[in-house]
Amino acid sequence: MDFSQYRVPGQDSTYYLPDFVTQEEEDYLLRKISETPRQRWKQLANRRLQLWGGEITSTNVLFSQAMPPFLNVYPDLISRLRNTGVFTSSPHGAPNHIILNEYLPGQGIMPHEDGPAYHPVVATISLGSHSVFHYYQYTTADMEIQESSPHSLVEGRTIDPKPILSLVLERRSLVISRGPMYTSHLHG
Repeated sequence: MDFSQYRVPGQDSTYYLPDFVTQEEEDYLLRKISETPRQRWKQLANRRLQLWGGEITSTNVLFSQAMPPFLNVYPDLISRLRNTGVFTSSPHGAPNHIILNEYLPGQGIMPHEDGPAYHPVVATISLGSHSVFHYYQYTTADMEIQESSPHSLVEGRTIDPKPILSLVLERRSLVISRGPMYTSHLHG
């Protein structure tokens, strides 16, 4: 797939694809998500999530599980994401698990890094409404530490409060972050 037409202006490793999922597919996915038994949801302090395809332990080991059929059959998001080519260099050649985050209006997540347990690419599909996705960086002194040791856990690093990039993610869109936007920046 030629991603050049989807590259976010001024970015070499961020891509935005509107309408990656059709309205019919979105309706189907939202219905399947709402039909998920309550015990599949993991409740966090201010939001809830589901883990599909496995869970990463605190020691960075993925305990694999089968993906739900609605991700492999219809609308077959796993194959469509694999066909983008962004997961080619990953150990699995495709997404190996999905974290489904539910955000109610006004909720969000603080800037964070996903860490070394993941291949340096993340694909985010927005369903149900639009959202705003921000990319941040550490302050200049902290960036020098980060560049010398990517994904290092250095206590006391300061996040620059001004995003370096903000994207409005429309319903049914896909944003792909890889390379430096994944390894040396935060998102929220």
